[in-house]
Amino acid sequence: MILIVTNSMDVTANFMCARLAREGVQYVRLDTDSVARSAKVRFQGGHIQLSLGEARLHPEEVSCVWMRRPKRIAIPLDVGDEAGRRHSANEWAEALEGFFARIEEGRWINHPTRTTQASRKLTQLDLAKRIGLVIPSTLLTQDETEARQFLAEFGRVVVKPLSGGYLERASPEEDTQVYTSRIEKEHGQHLGLVSRCPTLFQAEVEKEFDSRVCVVDGRLVAVGMRRRGQDGKQLLDIRRNNMEGVEYFPLEVPADVAAKLRTLVGSLGLRFAAVDFAVDVHGEWVFFEVNASGQWAWLDLAGVADVAGELMMAMRRN
Repeated sequence: MILIVTNSMDVTANFMCARLAREGVQYVRLDTDSVARSAKVRFQGGHIQLSLGEARLHPEEVSCVWMRRPKRIAIPLDVGDEAGRRHSANEWAEALEGFFARIEEGRWINHPTRTTQASRKLTQLDLAKRIGLVIPSTLLTQDETEARQFLAEFGRVVVKPLSGGYLERASPEEDTQVYTSRIEKEHGQHLGLVSRCPTLFQAEVEKEFDSRVCVVDGRLVAVGMRRRGQDGKQLLDIRRNNMEGVEYFPLEVPADVAAKLRTLVGSLGLRFAAVDFAVDVHGEWVFFEVNASGQWAWLDLAGVADVAGELMMAMRRN
């Protein structure tokens, strides 16, 4: 039995579940944000059982766990006070961890420990460079003088978030997405703000197009993404405006880049990764980052990839 662990708002999981259902592949879905209303955990005599609706799962029966994007466990507001709900959520988390701990690491795509370790951007950049992938010149600093020196050295410099780039505010309509942004001349007066926190700067890559490469058990599915600005050049961050106007096309990853990419993903202990590159105007592949739980369904929907098919085969190989 395949177990999918995610959240109730995960549209990529919805897409994958629909594909599994069409192919007649058995699966059970666990949405962690609603687990307190939809699941039960029972342990006795050394045996642990997870109940989800009509399904009764034991760890040894789980052939594969697809760990997508679990969210914090939510306890209904009508259950106790805030302190009591926090306690209940912690108890739920501990019970689920007890079940998950019985499933050997090789059955996971990806094991949560590996995902956490692999999600460190600085670790990714360092490892990619040591493996031989090309990375942009990079500076992480809180020092304004260092930031100005870096800007003077490279001229065209971008700033990007080191962690997640999504800011949740009190009202959802006020939430903010932080994109990769170019440091323009008028921004120089604000460089002192780097003292607030470590800030990631990179020399800008003159891109011909962007690429997302999905790696599934060493198999690569690469898609090029082209979106020109008014100046005719590739946009700095094509995610803006919901990626409107992006042209998609399938790609072959050069053999030397593919070999190094497999080494990188394998070194991070991942069975699945969505990896972002830029192909510059000279045809060189420049590594940006690894997304251990990265999105891919929109590429399948665009008709230029079949990542769902690759994932389904990987799940069934277990």
